[in-house]
Amino acid sequence: MHVHELDSADNPIGPEAIGSGFMEALKELDSSVKVKLLLVMMFNKYMPDQIKNMYQDINQHLVDKGVLPKIRVGMKKHGGSAARQPEFNAAGATGAEPTANGPDLFATLQQLVSLGNSGMAGMGLPQQAGQPGAIGGAMASGGAAVQSAGVMSTLTKLQQGQFEGVLGEGVILDPALLANGRTNVLREIKSSGMASVMGHVDAMTLDIVAMLFDYILDDRNIPDAMKALIGRLQIPVLKVAMLDKTFFSKKMHPARKFLDTLADAAIGWNEEEGHQGGLYKKVDHLVQRILNEFEDKVGVFADMQEELESYLAAEKERADELTGRSAQVVQTREQEEIARIMAHDEVKRRIESRKLPQLIREFLSHQWESVLSLTYQKSGEDSQAWNEALETMDQLIWSVAAKEVPDDRKRLVGLLPNLLKRLQQGMAAIDVTGDERDQFFAKLIRCHADAVKSGLHAEDEEAWQDSDIDNLAEETDAVVEAPADFEEITPSPEAPAPDIALIQQISAEHVPADLDLEEVPISDVPWQANELHKDDSGALVAKLKRGTWIEFLQADGTTSRSKLAWVSPLKGLYLFTNRLGSRALSITPSNLAEKFRSGQAQIINDEALIDRAVSDMMERLQQAA
Repeated sequence: MHVHELDSADNPIGPEAIGSGFMEALKELDSSVKVKLLLVMMFNKYMPDQIKNMYQDINQHLVDKGVLPKIRVGMKKHGGSAARQPEFNAAGATGAEPTANGPDLFATLQQLVSLGNSGMAGMGLPQQAGQPGAIGGAMASGGAAVQSAGVMSTLTKLQQGQFEGVLGEGVILDPALLANGRTNVLREIKSSGMASVMGHVDAMTLDIVAMLFDYILDDRNIPDAMKALIGRLQIPVLKVAMLDKTFFSKKMHPARKFLDTLADAAIGWNEEEGHQGGLYKKVDHLVQRILNEFEDKVGVFADMQEELESYLAAEKERADELTGRSAQVVQTREQEEIARIMAHDEVKRRIESRKLPQLIREFLSHQWESVLSLTYQKSGEDSQAWNEALETMDQLIWSVAAKEVPDDRKRLVGLLPNLLKRLQQGMAAIDVTGDERDQFFAKLIRCHADAVKSGLHAEDEEAWQDSDIDNLAEETDAVVEAPADFEEITPSPEAPAPDIALIQQISAEHVPADLDLEEVPISDVPWQANELHKDDSGALVAKLKRGTWIEFLQADGTTSRSKLAWVSPLKGLYLFTNRLGSRALSITPSNLAEKFRSGQAQIINDEALIDRAVSDMMERLQQAA
């Protein structure tokens, strides 16, 4: 053919010609996309060995005919080829890391693009993921490498803000599009004609990365301002994908991991945090460093990832401290409520079963109930202090009952000194005033005198009405009534630091959703289990995990996002916080289920950004094909 070097596309028996023929034949096949994909995957798997054998047979035939019987084995080196050698492993990732969607994800994406776009039918069979060329990439010509190096240099100039004359005369690319990050500039680059000077694989890569950013720029999970920062990385990500196709298949690829971390951190960000500091400023700084420093060393993404993770870890530590204070408030409130319920129940049970003087009924249902509640909070149900407080109440009730036998009167005389002492201590603990205390004891003396003489006074018996029991029941209902919606949690600045164990519980890493571990649902909490309705919304709430982000619809039509930070082990109340832990709200499980039921709450998908984007691309390409 009188040509010293053939481009792979011009070689009549080259890999691209074979791949192109296969793709053309595939288009004529009247089968479903799934069948075609299966054939492509089988072609990828078995054809390289067949091509190798075919080339050996052809070479032997040429040798037999005296055509170049001796060929120096090796490849001609070109200055630009080094730019295409990814140094992903040097950045700290292991080459043996399992891929996200199989080893041929990039090849599959290329094949889907080819099947769905007749304009690309002549591009031939795409390369295997992670290889520098098409099938048999080692045989690709050096001219393609030089061409790719030129494209890479042009992209780097655009990335760093050098626009004048970069794309040739008459080609205009608005610098503002690259700077604001809100427009898919890869589409603009493709329409500028730059794709025409790219190799087949790089042109296909441009298409795929453009589709990737179509999804990212339309992703509702990411707030617009943060999305614009990520959008400024379009050209660097395109360069990464051109350098190393494992970007699409390796979840731990430095660039992919950096994008995923950015998107995950941005979920809870809102405009109230501002653009002058905090997370926004940190992300802006890291993005600008990539734009300034990244040429062809993917390791810069690993450096930025390390800096971002360090920042987020420090931020999380502060947020956990604030969340711990809010959780402490919720826990204290619940302990107080449970203590009130326990105290009220003990008093009510005794008052309902006996006819007591009005003085004693009022004292027990007010002052001594407060003493019981305080004792329960401080010492708990199994403590000696709690049992002594109950015993004191029982002794007081017995002391005012009619003493009809001498032994009872004798016992009362021996009981009174210690009983009065305990009553005084209890009243002092709840800050009963001296005058109120003196008045009570003066009346109590008369009750004891009456008990010794003839028992209860007639007027006290008449004062006992069935309505008293009804009133007590109403009071009990009021004690356990819960708020109907979110309740703001505001820790006092003077509040002590939360318990270390509580902080550790909040700070504990969440179990990844894809690990096959035994799940302990929140509905194991007994207080909560009885509240949830047995429907999809109730089941959803019962299985929520800490760290889940939920978007809530407000009464004015706006939305807000909160993270499930903690679940109370006492009553199962859910504590939600903002990203920084500076605002906290609590809600009962049943009320949260009702919000899901009415459409006022929606779980935010926490799947990694690139996983979601690739899945979306696969689905759209399959539909198009």
